[in-house]
Amino acid sequence: MIDRRFLKNLFLISALCFLFVGSANADPGVKFWGMDVGNYRVYTGTTDPPGDSWTWRSDVVAKDGATIPGVTTYVIENLDNGVLDEREWYSFTPSELRWWRMDFDDDDNGTLETVVTFVGGIVVAKNPIIVGDSWTQNTTGTFDGDPITISVQTDVVSYEWVTVPRGTYKAYKIHRVITVPELGGVVETNDTWIVPYIGVVKRVFYEAGVSDIDSLFSMNIKKGIVDFECDAKTDIAVYHSPSGIWFIRKSSDNTSYYVGYGGTDYKPVPGDYDGDGKTDIAVYHSPSGLWFIKKSSDGTSYSIGYGGSDYKPVPGDYDGDGKTDIAVYHSPSGLWFIKKSSDGTSYYVGYGGSDYKPVPGDYDGDGKTDIAVYHSPSGLWFIKKSSDGTSYNVGHGGSDYIPVPGDYDGDAKTDIAVYHSPSGLWFIKKSSDGTSYYVGYGGPEYHPVNLPYLMGWVY
Repeated sequence: MIDRRFLKNLFLISALCFLFVGSANADPGVKFWGMDVGNYRVYTGTTDPPGDSWTWRSDVVAKDGATIPGVTTYVIENLDNGVLDEREWYSFTPSELRWWRMDFDDDDNGTLETVVTFVGGIVVAKNPIIVGDSWTQNTTGTFDGDPITISVQTDVVSYEWVTVPRGTYKAYKIHRVITVPELGGVVETNDTWIVPYIGVVKRVFYEAGVSDIDSLFSMNIKKGIVDFECDAKTDIAVYHSPSGIWFIRKSSDNTSYYVGYGGTDYKPVPGDYDGDGKTDIAVYHSPSGLWFIKKSSDGTSYSIGYGGSDYKPVPGDYDGDGKTDIAVYHSPSGLWFIKKSSDGTSYYVGYGGSDYKPVPGDYDGDGKTDIAVYHSPSGLWFIKKSSDGTSYNVGHGGSDYIPVPGDYDGDAKTDIAVYHSPSGLWFIKKSSDGTSYYVGYGGPEYHPVNLPYLMGWVY
């Protein structure tokens, strides 16, 4: 006998993980990295009509190369009101997300005694996703030895604004109907609102006149692009220092707007300081060491004193909580001073010196910003990995090269790269396979549009 609870859990988790990979109507190379180990989402749940409430948390806990033979998967653990209820295995490519296995607590006895597997995996997400698109997913599998056949009809209904406790987002509304012949037909109907990079922000399950509603409450999502409107595309933006005006061209509709925030003595330090998945406008005033941040979540502004005239801003997510941390680098001493957004405490690390330029980034792909410096005379990069605290160095560049780190190959790790102004050549060392290549773009009178340049770390 097949338990109906399995089907409910199946598609609830499919909704959680849907679109963690690939880009929704986004440019080639733009990826979702919701499967980064350490990422999580927390949802508050209620019924309509009112009658019940709950908390659901989904954590990406590990990469697994053994459980599914020949397939590298990401392991997700799901907690219902703080108690482990399910463990799932997913794999992904740039074009799809597959679900291979689920272990869950069928008897509410505190153990994951029920095992469900799928032959070949279930395709639960496709890239790209486009409003008006639809598809049917079919597969077979086993539920504690009982054969099952599952068909999922998916329709991309619209692209709309949705407000949840975490904030307001532009999201895709996905409608699903799930059919299981062994149980007599349609067993589930739901709507899911999905935001690129963030994942699911809201979902509603409909059954017997009662709606189960889950809304995003908190999260830790690694996001590596400047995206002021949260549509999974990098927005083109420039900062005019004399006037303090930010000119932003929205990627969603190519319209432009401007915001006055800063001035001649201020450096732009954009980042997701409030953790809502959108880039906040922010500036650093070097003479006073003040940071001025305009939150995208509610439009309010605040300031924090951290740094001074001898300090360079090096914001990043050093504690891995999904928010940008305020941080500064003191070149004469080589000290990094970091104020953690997770608990407000500060610490410092010695790494670098007067001849070293800060080049922070996530070089080990663990979702945290790594402390790193570039030594121009020798062309050496010194990187201190956040994942295990060890350090290593790589030679790539030299005295005539400007460091321009970034994720050029889309594997969720920062690549080592340098720009040679006299020739206009970009030399990039891919983290995905260690190979190098170069691209000609620029020249003697052109500066790379890269955070080290914008923040004054290099020039």
